[in-house]
Amino acid sequence: MARAQADDRAYELSPVEVRARFTGNLPTDGHSTSVIEAEDIERSAATSLPELIAREANVNLQSLSGTEKWTSLDIRGMGETASSNVVVLVDGVRLNELDLSGSDLSGLNLSRIERIRIVRGGGAVRVGDGAVGGVIDIVTRAPAPGTVSGSLRAEAGAYGTRKYTGSVAAGAGPLSLQLTAGRSDTDGFRRNGYLYSRDGSAELRFSPDARFSAWVRVVRHVDEYGLPGGLPASVLSQGEAARRAAASLLNGGTTDDSRYMAGADIDAGPFGVTRVQASSRLRENPFIIGCVSAGCDEAPIRSSRHALQIDHEIDLPSALGARPHQLGFGLNSWNGDYQRHTGSPTAIGTTRHSGDIHSHGGYADARLALGERWTLNLGARIDRFRSDRDTEVLSLPTVVIPVPPFVAPCTTCAPFWAASAAPSRGTWRNHAREIGLSWDATPTLSIHASASSHFRSPNIDELAQASADIRPQSGRTEEAGMRYRPVAGAELALSVFRIRIDDEIFFGRDAFGVSNNTNFPLPTERRGFEFQSRWPLTSVLRAAFNFGYVQPKADDFDGDLPGVPRRNASLRLDWQVLERVDATLAARYVSSVRDNNAFDDPNPRPRLAAYTVVDAGMRWRPHGEALSMSLSVNNLFDRAYATRQYSGDVYPMPGRHVMVAASMTF
Repeated sequence: MARAQADDRAYELSPVEVRARFTGNLPTDGHSTSVIEAEDIERSAATSLPELIAREANVNLQSLSGTEKWTSLDIRGMGETASSNVVVLVDGVRLNELDLSGSDLSGLNLSRIERIRIVRGGGAVRVGDGAVGGVIDIVTRAPAPGTVSGSLRAEAGAYGTRKYTGSVAAGAGPLSLQLTAGRSDTDGFRRNGYLYSRDGSAELRFSPDARFSAWVRVVRHVDEYGLPGGLPASVLSQGEAARRAAASLLNGGTTDDSRYMAGADIDAGPFGVTRVQASSRLRENPFIIGCVSAGCDEAPIRSSRHALQIDHEIDLPSALGARPHQLGFGLNSWNGDYQRHTGSPTAIGTTRHSGDIHSHGGYADARLALGERWTLNLGARIDRFRSDRDTEVLSLPTVVIPVPPFVAPCTTCAPFWAASAAPSRGTWRNHAREIGLSWDATPTLSIHASASSHFRSPNIDELAQASADIRPQSGRTEEAGMRYRPVAGAELALSVFRIRIDDEIFFGRDAFGVSNNTNFPLPTERRGFEFQSRWPLTSVLRAAFNFGYVQPKADDFDGDLPGVPRRNASLRLDWQVLERVDATLAARYVSSVRDNNAFDDPNPRPRLAAYTVVDAGMRWRPHGEALSMSLSVNNLFDRAYATRQYSGDVYPMPGRHVMVAASMTF
């Protein structure tokens, strides 16, 4: 009986809202939502976070390396700019970077995640900039007061893959402390596709009673990675050796990422609950790309970001029913600094792009109970966004030689940074609004509808090579759907949506073929739907099926927007073989994709082919939850496929590979 109840929780699609201290949940009424619980993760046979999330409807994986590094997740057809149009939150803190690198998912270990929530088309009021396709909200495991506890996990598999993760937590009175450390090494499927990373974190929490909690957390991630580059699309029809080749053995980089967070939850009873959270992030990423011969200089990126978020939630009694109204208010401020060099910072002729970004905003939203069955959601946000960007070249002073008259560089003088282009300055005021209505038609059927607006500002990389009039994009999303739960552990959900974006920011080129990011001259649109289902076929066999469809179009433009598959689907079967043995079979299908450079390519390339990948896994728990052993086979049928294509070049994904793992808790 206990096992059945656990399974019911694991298959829940809608979010579980728990009002303990601070909910912090993004409003989800009126939006298509998926929730992946810790139990789902343990049984999934997935070996990486992007692979797991990409099994959800209208969520697509885009990878340049075959590892978690340089991998992004696209929700509802954002395409090449998904890293800027989908927000990833980790414990309420934005993971997206200031540039085009997006969210670095390589520092997130699956075994340390408590819950993942995907809110499609929502989050713009509370999250703000970039919540266009949606939000991926990741919650990690927090320390709990009490006796000493911990976990150890070891994994080994193909391509020289080795992963080790450990954590220990202890509490004494109101104090609790948690330490985690991890190491992950893989040579990668392709030559020069390696990723070697180290992770560590420490969290101290003070909770004297149920009304107050304060915490401090430090997270450190360092890695070293290779960039194998693109290969001709013909390799997908050739043998494994052709797919594992690298375009270059010299490209790659390192990352040093430090994050510091502190916060407090304060429950003032009838006056509501307040959360204050401050965070700081320092990141260095020197890399080499486009190198074809030895002796290339690293091009370093250095960035920092400092943020403060204050949220307040309060329940008010409702005259129309037993459920209270819920009101939320928030203020946020964040500042970012960024420097990127085209080569060594000490080499004459190196270009330096530097900039500052400042964002300040606030929101108010309400969840109004209109009787026992109707709920009205309202929200509004206003943001002020300011950017400053400079482009400079490291130069030598010049001296004038009088006879004969000419100007020559002073080789003995100290070099200096000279402006090579006019500085770019921009200040914009952006708005987001939302209205939604949900109706619990019966105890098992709910129906919802919503209309919302959203925005995205250009990031530093886009501003560095942009048209002079580049500006934020704005858009709106309309959505309607239903959720049906006929029996325990079963759920069907269907949502239809329409996203329309004005001034969408995209990667373009000027008349001379030089990169020139700008706003798309015509409105763009995505129409589609998501179908999600969970169903117990028997007492020991459960099925989950997801299907997503999106049609990405631009007004008066022939053909789909590049880089967006119209269809994705996944099927998962979970079988409780014995009391302590369970097995999983998961299949994921993605339809063909138009070449990412289709806008600029004078010779249009064939579409990137559709693919289906099947994963299988088995887990054995010989002593209950204390010890677990698992075996997973990914890409079971050794399918040759890629998720990205540029001007006919593809980035092959891993072939069939086996992973074994053992974990222990105490």
